[in-house]
Amino acid sequence: MPQKLAKAIRTAFADVADTPQGVVHGDLNPGNIIVTAQGPALIDWDESRHDALCLDRVTLGLPATRAERRAALAWEIACCWWPEPECARRLARRFIRSAGAAPIP
Repeated sequence: MPQKLAKAIRTAFADVADTPQGVVHGDLNPGNIIVTAQGPALIDWDESRHDALCLDRVTLGLPATRAERRAALAWEIACCWWPEPECARRLARRFIRSAGAAPIP
């Protein structure tokens, strides 16, 4: 990962460090909800962690600040940098452009 991008990602994480923290699912989407005999259940907790709660809110499309949206995008870039490099680079170009800096090659 280019140093400029890594620095921007760390900054985005730092910008939400003082927001409420707790258990974050990390992959909230309709495909991770199943209906059981007891009612709906949230599955696929392999990306869960203790983190800024705003990250799940952003994924759900709930109101979020610019810093919260940038932190969620930074997380996606960091997580997919190695396993999905084309996706990560596409997201990174959007991320850096939104910071007002030159684009990532």
